[in-house]
Amino acid sequence: MIIQVETILTSYLQSSPEDKEQLLIHQLEYLIEPLLKPYTHQDLLSIHNELLHYGLFPPEQVDTLITEANIDWSFIQSVVEQTLNQLSKQWQQPLPPTIILPANLDSHIITEQFHGVTGAIIDQILFIFVQPHHSIEHVKAVVIHEYSHYCRINQLKLDQLTLKDLIVLEGLAAVAVEHSLPHITDQFIYQKLTDDQFKYYWKKRFEPYLDYPITHPIIDQLMYGMDNNISFLGYQISLHLLKKGGEQSPRPFKEWLYLPTQTIIESAI
Repeated sequence: MIIQVETILTSYLQSSPEDKEQLLIHQLEYLIEPLLKPYTHQDLLSIHNELLHYGLFPPEQVDTLITEANIDWSFIQSVVEQTLNQLSKQWQQPLPPTIILPANLDSHIITEQFHGVTGAIIDQILFIFVQPHHSIEHVKAVVIHEYSHYCRINQLKLDQLTLKDLIVLEGLAAVAVEHSLPHITDQFIYQKLTDDQFKYYWKKRFEPYLDYPITHPIIDQLMYGMDNNISFLGYQISLHLLKKGGEQSPRPFKEWLYLPTQTIIESAI
């Protein structure tokens, strides 16, 4: 279900306060609250902070968005909707509330590494953040990546995620993108590991922390960090784990999507 944002977004963009200290509160009250109140009971301030972290445009960019951001929202919406409908039939899961918003214009990671688009699943709502210059194929890839998260979390009723849950979640997302768009590499995959690299990093860096909750500070260091010039190391580990499991225990992707975390890890290690 695509949530219509244009009216609320336009109203918000045209009502920016003169007091710059009020910009964040204004974005929360005039954009985030009207969009999210019908779909979540979670603390909206916390969700707002998460959205900014994952790629939502900061309120200081309103003037630039008004004057420079020429985005064909109806076309992007149709691409997102079509992709979700196809996946929903394949994976036999419901469609989440989906919100498409402008991305942070100053984020070099979104621009250069993510091809102008990124996303997140927060409280079972799918968010897609788009810059004016974006790749439609990578819009599809982000939808596939994030919807795979939604399906797995929804099907298995995952609540308090641990590092091992996150590794499997991200590995499945990368494999889902490869299956659906063979010519596109998942946004977090930059350098595929050798078996020796995987075994080394798994034992040294990841295995000791597998049962840590994903709220622990070390999790971001492991997933997003760099080691020996390997960016986003945790994501490279995730893909290798799922690839290894697929080689040793072949089965359709939809079955992998809903296997318990420990079963998937044991199939690969």
